[in-house]
Amino acid sequence: MVLELIYILNRWESLGVNDLIATEARGKQIFGFVESKGWFGFTIKMNKGERVFISNGKVNGVIIKFGNQIKEGKHCNWRFTTDLKININQVHRVEKEIYKIFKEDKDLEQEDAFVLLSGVDWANKTAVFLVSWITKTGTHEEYFTIRDALLLKLQKLIDTNS
Repeated sequence: MVLELIYILNRWESLGVNDLIATEARGKQIFGFVESKGWFGFTIKMNKGERVFISNGKVNGVIIKFGNQIKEGKHCNWRFTTDLKININQVHRVEKEIYKIFKEDKDLEQEDAFVLLSGVDWANKTAVFLVSWITKTGTHEEYFTIRDALLLKLQKLIDTNS
């Protein structure tokens, strides 16, 4: 299963607990999982653990619900993609180091992880890598933990090569 389907909802009643949603409330972009649903609104748990209560009348615009989510303890594939800017003189070495990090991490689907050189800024002597990987987890929290740990490793790699 992969998060592919997107439902645009006009009413909050069709949301369930653990649904991944994106919306806007009180001028703030909200992206997270429905943690609890009450009579007067719902609580969203965002990426950093922050919880936001949204009353029924405070949702502006639409609620986007992402389908094919984790249900009944099944594992789900998650793809994460990011851009990394590095010094142009260290392109090949950093690329090899990123692949080493991928090989060491047992949580990643090895055949689906890749690194592409997506652009070069000759004026600033930097190159931009597109880094993408897939992981399979049983909960949203596991995915965020794996993603954050890998981003930290990549950030340390970039900092040591700067």
